[in-house]
Amino acid sequence: ADQDFSIVQFIITPYQQGQSYLPTLGHARMELFKTFTLPSMILNREDGISYNSPNGGFLWIIRTDPKLTKDLRDEMVELLKPYPNFF
Repeated sequence: ADQDFSIVQFIITPYQQGQSYLPTLGHARMELFKTFTLPSMILNREDGISYNSPNGGFLWIIRTDPKLTKDLRDEMVELLKPYPNFF
């Protein structure tokens, strides 16, 4: 029988978890994130969880420390805003 077995993948990335007290490290990691991680994920994006996506797409969840500094949190939110499957 014709069945749809589309798969939605979850990609979970930790960012500064347990290290909110190291803002300089957080800023250095943000530069790495903007230079390497985010562009790579954008290139692999397709249409997120689009119904017509041949592989079902993916959701990217970035887990941060709850005490992450406001400037880093705000920058991360702004970077991810254009991508509905990036959280």
